Amino acid sequence: MAAAQVNTSAAVLVTSMMFVVLSCSSLGAEFGVYLGEGPSSICYGSSTPPRLHSFSVCSFLKVVSPAANSEVLRYEAPGGTIFTLGSSYFGVWIRVLSKRLSSTGKQILSDELHSFEVSLPPSKWRGVCVTFDASTGQARCFIDGKEEKVSSMKIKKTVHISDEEQKEHDVSQDETFKQAMMKLSSQDETFIIVNETFQFSNTSVDNTSLYRAKRQSKGPICAGSTEFVGELAGMQLWNVALIDTDVMRKSNCKSAKLASAGNILNMNGEWRFYGNSSKKIYKRTSLCSDLATFLLIRPGGSFTEANEHCLGIGGHLSEPAVIDDELLSLARNTYDSCVALDGTVSWLTHTLTNPAIETKFCEALDKDGKTTFKTCVRRLMCSLCIAITERFTLYGHNGEYFDYVFYLYANVNGDPRWEGVRKSLIARVNDTWILSSREHTVKLYAPDMAVPIGRAVWTWSDKLPGQSDDITLTFTVCRTSEFSCEDGQCIPFQQRCDDVLNCRDSSDEKSCSVIKAPKNYDPVYIPPLRAGEVLPAPIGYHVDVYNLGRITTDEGRAKIDLGLTMTWFDPRIDFSNLKPVQKNYFQCPMVWLPRVRAITGYGDGSVLDVKNYENFCYVYSDEQDEIRALQDPLMGYLSPGKKYSINYYVGMLVELPCEFDFVRYPFDKQQCNVSIMVMNAQNERYFNKSSEGDVVPYLNKKLILLEYRLLNITTAVSYNMRGSDNNTFFVITLHFRRLYGYHIMNSFFPSLLMALVSYSTFFFQIDDFTNRIMVSLTAQLVLAALFTSTTASSVKTPYLKMIDVWYACIIAFCFLIVLAQVIVDAVRNKVEDDHKKEQAERLQLKQELAESMPQPLKKTLSQHLSVTPKLDFVHRVNKVLKGILMGLLIFFVFVYSVIAAGYY
Repeated sequence: MAAAQVNTSAAVLVTSMMFVVLSCSSLGAEFGVYLGEGPSSICYGSSTPPRLHSFSVCSFLKVVSPAANSEVLRYEAPGGTIFTLGSSYFGVWIRVLSKRLSSTGKQILSDELHSFEVSLPPSKWRGVCVTFDASTGQARCFIDGKEEKVSSMKIKKTVHISDEEQKEHDVSQDETFKQAMMKLSSQDETFIIVNETFQFSNTSVDNTSLYRAKRQSKGPICAGSTEFVGELAGMQLWNVALIDTDVMRKSNCKSAKLASAGNILNMNGEWRFYGNSSKKIYKRTSLCSDLATFLLIRPGGSFTEANEHCLGIGGHLSEPAVIDDELLSLARNTYDSCVALDGTVSWLTHTLTNPAIETKFCEALDKDGKTTFKTCVRRLMCSLCIAITERFTLYGHNGEYFDYVFYLYANVNGDPRWEGVRKSLIARVNDTWILSSREHTVKLYAPDMAVPIGRAVWTWSDKLPGQSDDITLTFTVCRTSEFSCEDGQCIPFQQRCDDVLNCRDSSDEKSCSVIKAPKNYDPVYIPPLRAGEVLPAPIGYHVDVYNLGRITTDEGRAKIDLGLTMTWFDPRIDFSNLKPVQKNYFQCPMVWLPRVRAITGYGDGSVLDVKNYENFCYVYSDEQDEIRALQDPLMGYLSPGKKYSINYYVGMLVELPCEFDFVRYPFDKQQCNVSIMVMNAQNERYFNKSSEGDVVPYLNKKLILLEYRLLNITTAVSYNMRGSDNNTFFVITLHFRRLYGYHIMNSFFPSLLMALVSYSTFFFQIDDFTNRIMVSLTAQLVLAALFTSTTASSVKTPYLKMIDVWYACIIAFCFLIVLAQVIVDAVRNKVEDDHKKEQAERLQLKQELAESMPQPLKKTLSQHLSVTPKLDFVHRVNKVLKGILMGLLIFFVFVYSVIAAGYY
């Protein structure tokens, strides 16, 4: 008998661990698996699954027992994309660990969680397809042939692996990828997952926290987990991101051909079964669940009221084409209690197209199933409504007594009822809506209303410790990216508190405060430090200069229109209803603000009189990953102040004196400094520029400031020690250069022209001393007049300026030309005097010799004793002086130009 028991146990073990080959030859059937309670899973038999990058996964999914968070499918292939597909109360999610190249060519390892808010009613089949494109990092989800947008709850974090890091570890590519993924997963990442208390919470995810399901297997491809109780059918996987038409078709049970070509994995392969799991074969028609629910709303009210009630539960009024005997019987209700005196039983979808009568008459259904028209304001006892089984959420309680998530069902008499995912029930009892639970006797009673949709005050059946008699709850079909008005209307959450009345009842503009501060919060005291911060803590700042007034040498002042934005954290407060990727404004006196003043110079000047023409405060959220407070009946998002910074903007008009240095005038570059100093955070805060670099943006095209051209605006951070106080400040410096074109044309060019005119006298006749000296002196007199005129019109300083040096050198140059002309004339006179003297001596000698010589010899002697002036020496002197002075002029102009250009 013992041997038989051993053989039996071995047989059971072999049976439970054997390879199961799923095969079916019958048409219209799909292979699937049932995953029961407890650790139940199936794993693919292959130990070396194909490597993925982009992928698409499709399956029919039925959730039997909803769970807060459960894993449905896990795929781990070495060196490729790793993904996990899961479900929660609020839809489906997929976590993807992928490797791809960035636009700069660097390798990126990405750990992403994409959430899709869809309805997964218990025991209802839904066709689900999820695709992931590794090249773009985009994930998409299709439900029953329709695409669902990625919810706003998406967080993505990436790390880069450098070639040096890979060489340092000296490991293979796959091992590097594995190590990097473990490193990435071990970081303090935040993901939006519905936890056990049914809140969206920030969860520190380690390498296995997302895979916390207890499995009995460790295969690379597994479906199922401890938390997931449901069924899968026709699951298959592709190693590409399918196009829209293919995915829509494969997620639609009426058109899907799940055993299609091109897949790398399907339910027809070898799978191992673990725990409470079993294979199943499904008829194709059984995978198409009917999500429509026919309800009877009582009282029906007017057409507008009935229509709003149907919209509030995610449905619409019945259409005439779908009315059959069964629906007509439902509309008439028991004992014809919904039939009016004239036989009208329900409103129908409004199909009138004549604008003259459509506001007066609306389409209705009579007791015989015929269409009739009644005045729209007439009030009916009942109205037939067709609703899709959607997820409803109950906001405003702590989850201790009741569920947060409900699904809609219909009673036999057509009354709607909502069943919670665990224990709760909302149903009508004796014309009163009651919220109850299977686990206790505490109840909540809704006010008199046709459907318990929207925001209303409910009453406790028993007085509970620490609670009031009433509680405000919001019961809505709206998604988490939407806001529910008090009457149940759903609007995009971005339209909440946008100063526009979007709700029919205007409730979207109520309770719009962004700041949630504790009762003992005092904005006078500086915020405490966040975890990990040390004193002094940073105050980020960003400056934009909008306009600069004209700057003149005489006034020596600069007028600046600038915008200063300071950012800091205050962990004492929380933020509510932050809209993603936009500024969320609030009143500045509600929080602590840094008090600043403007000071001239580099933090050591006098206090300036500043005009603050604008100021406001806001919080900016770059992505919506905040905690969704299900305890808040206003459906608010709570964001901690330690995570999101407060932004304080101040528009300032500042007029500051500038201390100019005119040594290089008119080629001078000037600076003007203004310091912004914090006065109420001594020793506890320091300024830190929010963006990299030291350049301040100038948001104006006007760069010419009358006499100057703006070159740049920079900023720098410093401190000012005054006794025991350490005041941090930052300096804004204006860099500009004088426009010297006017001076070039009116000073430098005429003066240089006069110098050249004076220099041109070297080309006059050597013996024309009068014209030479007169032209040189005239040019010098003109230069003196130009210098006097320029001095009178330019800035007056006790020191020499470059323009003064120019005129001094040019006038000196002309003076040297005068001296040169005098020298040349003196040399010429000396040569001529020597010539005359020599000529006189030779004439006397000729006369003496001529008395004793014959006539032929006299002629020859006369030729030998004749003298010509030696003027070639004078020309050489003139040429040398001309060359020297031209060299001096060129050298001076070159040196002056180098200094004026700022190279020295």
